[in-house]
Amino acid sequence: MAESLTFNVVARVGTSPLLRRTGDSLEAVSAESLGLSNRLIVAVADWAQFFDEVNGDLSDPEVADEFVSQGFKIAHRLRAEVKGSTVHLIHPVEGNAVKILRTGPR
Repeated sequence: MAESLTFNVVARVGTSPLLRRTGDSLEAVSAESLGLSNRLIVAVADWAQFFDEVNGDLSDPEVADEFVSQGFKIAHRLRAEVKGSTVHLIHPVEGNAVKILRTGPR
């Protein structure tokens, strides 16, 4: 049985927010290399660009709430588009890993 793909979505200044687990390590991957929809590729790029622009500063609660919300949307969409994958969002403010669960009908 093939091993399922595991991803972390994590806000990091200056690099891809998508990490794929390979064995015991995580490697950055581009949204384009995963064959994701154009809409998700743009969302990932916008999310990463915003984080770069604020240099990782999420001290404004309203900004942080919106940024975290967008991160959850990206993580859920990634899980939906990469069938059978396991996806975690590394919470941009709290730092904990949140496993993304399927929330809709199959």
